[in-house]
Amino acid sequence: MPRHILAAVLPGPRAAHVLERARLIAASRGSRLTVLTALHTGPVQATGLAIAARKAAQDAVLAELAPLMRDAGLSGAPVVRFGRPAVAIERAVEEFGADFIVMGPNERRNLRTQMIGSTADRVLRRTHVPVLIARRQPPGDYYNVLVAVDFSPACSAAAQIANRIFPQARIQLAHVAELPADMEQALLLSGQTQDRITAFYHELMEAGRAELALFAKPWPRARQRVFAGAPAEVLTQLSRTRGVDLIVMGTRGLDTVMTNVLGSMAQKVIRDAASDVLIVPADAPPEPEPGHSRG
Repeated sequence: MPRHILAAVLPGPRAAHVLERARLIAASRGSRLTVLTALHTGPVQATGLAIAARKAAQDAVLAELAPLMRDAGLSGAPVVRFGRPAVAIERAVEEFGADFIVMGPNERRNLRTQMIGSTADRVLRRTHVPVLIARRQPPGDYYNVLVAVDFSPACSAAAQIANRIFPQARIQLAHVAELPADMEQALLLSGQTQDRITAFYHELMEAGRAELALFAKPWPRARQRVFAGAPAEVLTQLSRTRGVDLIVMGTRGLDTVMTNVLGSMAQKVIRDAASDVLIVPADAPPEPEPGHSRG
């Protein structure tokens, strides 16, 4: 894992990061690599003028990406698809049998894009394979990988994939014990003191440590860490330290407009993290044991 990487490149400042990171992972894992770019155009019109305009747009984006491909040590030209980028990426996953996507992060968005969802958001909703959001210029392979643990099946899949794809990395399993703000407010209104609330946090953290120790048994070399606070904020802060260059999260997907408006934990981390982020769907294909194929 991965056997076939799809690097989804949209023209912009992050394209070089995506290409270099995809090349590094493909080279170190012996994976096939396909580079895809999608041009969002309107309905196809079989007129000479429309065809010429589409050809001009394709030539322009290929010319922009060509030096970036060379700088990343990649030969050939990207595969070009026309249409909505998220749809093109989803179809390319099926067409090429890709089992891993590398793409850039959400850029600054206006309110309309926040409501509808960015390309990365839409890909995360539609795909069933891991998606790596490449934010940083890669200095090399990942060596400090933090897996967010909430004890769900999705985070179990994320931990398994992180350990298989990045066997050379130092893996940290991090659980964030959270007391929801409305519960804390309710405790204060009921007459509980701040000292009692702090003690309650300590109880949550102790319970988290015990559960994390059981969760971590398949990965005895992984470091176990427990924090208190809002998970997205804690993970974002950790991403800004030198000890983390990739955050791995499991997710059941983002499937409602309300989720886009309010923002899930995964969306907040993707938006605000300083490090790269790997999102693993709970229904991602399971990893085979070493020495076994997928059949």
